[in-house]
Amino acid sequence: MRSLWMVLIAILLDCIHVSSSSMAVAEEKTEPRQLSRKIDAIVEAKCAENSVMLADACSDAEFARRVYLDLLGRIPRVAEVRRFLDDSDEAKREKLIDELIERPAFAAHFASVLRSGLMPRTQENPELYHLGLSLEDWLRPRIKQDLGYDQIVHELLTVPLGEQDSSGALPADANQHFGAIAWYQINDLKAENLAGAASRQLLGLKLECAQCHDHPFDKWSQDQFWQTAAFFSRLNMRQNDAEMKGQRPAQESSDLQLVSIKLPNEDRKIAAHFLSGQPLGDSTGDPRAAFSLWLTSSENPYFARATANRIWKQFFGRGIVDPVDDFRPDNPPSHPELLDVLSDALVQSDFDLTILIRSIMLSKTYQRTSAVTDASQLTAAHFARMPERPMTAEQLWDSLVVATGYHDPIPLTHRSLAGMDNSSARIQFLTSFLGESQPDSPQISIVHSLKLLHGPFVDRLTSSNGGPMVVAISSSPLLNDDEKIETLYLATLSRRPTSEERLLVSQHLDSASDSAGHAKAIGDVLWALLNSTEFMLNH
Repeated sequence: MRSLWMVLIAILLDCIHVSSSSMAVAEEKTEPRQLSRKIDAIVEAKCAENSVMLADACSDAEFARRVYLDLLGRIPRVAEVRRFLDDSDEAKREKLIDELIERPAFAAHFASVLRSGLMPRTQENPELYHLGLSLEDWLRPRIKQDLGYDQIVHELLTVPLGEQDSSGALPADANQHFGAIAWYQINDLKAENLAGAASRQLLGLKLECAQCHDHPFDKWSQDQFWQTAAFFSRLNMRQNDAEMKGQRPAQESSDLQLVSIKLPNEDRKIAAHFLSGQPLGDSTGDPRAAFSLWLTSSENPYFARATANRIWKQFFGRGIVDPVDDFRPDNPPSHPELLDVLSDALVQSDFDLTILIRSIMLSKTYQRTSAVTDASQLTAAHFARMPERPMTAEQLWDSLVVATGYHDPIPLTHRSLAGMDNSSARIQFLTSFLGESQPDSPQISIVHSLKLLHGPFVDRLTSSNGGPMVVAISSSPLLNDDEKIETLYLATLSRRPTSEERLLVSQHLDSASDSAGHAKAIGDVLWALLNSTEFMLNH
């Protein structure tokens, strides 16, 4: 009932907002639909050019599961998917997208998405996982506030890193920016590491490949790498608010110093230059402010394209330029016009990521089935069908929680570094998978599967006496066996079972001789569904 009332209240508030500013809302809602049509036109034209057959539209069940995983990081609950499947409104898909983006869980999930892009090493090393949680804490409220991605990146690149004072106290705003400091920590506060991370993660450029020497076939030189690193050469300086806003504090001209960095093992310094070739020159403040303003500028030829490309990959498993951090002349985009359209839309919307998200999800391209109906669809770069994507460890955990009825003591929207309990089931589960995920491959590793098949967590939650979902379904006097089977499939695969599946599961339940055996049979079915490839993939 609570979710129903929340939806009714949201609708009422939307109506009030529409009545007060109908034109503004109409324009805001029209833009994603217009952009979605451009997406489809470009993708369909490319497929026609290459004689690629487009896949059919996905079913409502496929769509619901896909959207919940992509926006909230979990599969839908039984009541949620049942309500969506039974809804006859032709606009229900668009309404579901809008509803989920407004939920607090969206901000929590996309904080995790952005963290994985900004700190990929937190997905590989369990010892670095806490740094990822710290950055998510910092990102979450900014996503809730609908800050543009350019503003978020500017804050990250200019976060105060002032030293402690003589009493050991941190700067007054240290707590406000504590989570962002994790990005600097994971890069060891080294100018060269930060320059490499910023160029790769925010511009899609592997600038660090030129760190030691010029590469004969690469556009970027060693000097250009160190010219970028020079912007991070004053990290040990004390900073104030004026400096972080790019304002020059009142100082004597004699305080001006050339922003430069000494090359390792060489007796020379390199002055800070933007990748456009323009020098920074002398400065008294933190040069990161100037670097950030250049990087997030709408005139920057790399930032908007790299951001749009990463968002696209989040929903299709691969970028228009792939890998997403490898923009170079000999690795061209699969759909150049599409990348231009998406990056232009991002700039025009002041880097509002939800504009791209809504537009992509409203497109026919996103709403195609993952089922292969023609061999031409196997080439992922055509985007002729929705590719199968393995769940991340976080998605898998949160989906298991939903499917089994497990009570997670720390809900998604309240997770933080301070609340991290290394002994909790969640942390042990997540850290056990770090380093094993293969985001570019739909295959689930053997180790991955064995952990689920024989893990104590799944065994306990699918038992007849310890599994909340098993107990609830098996003991319900209001459900007959057919309805129990349907509930199991909705809880795990977010769809109703086929007639063949109904028959097979029904025969298994009929084999039980008593209520205890019936409950065990329910648990067996739940266990099998959780360990199916269909459950473990976002498709």
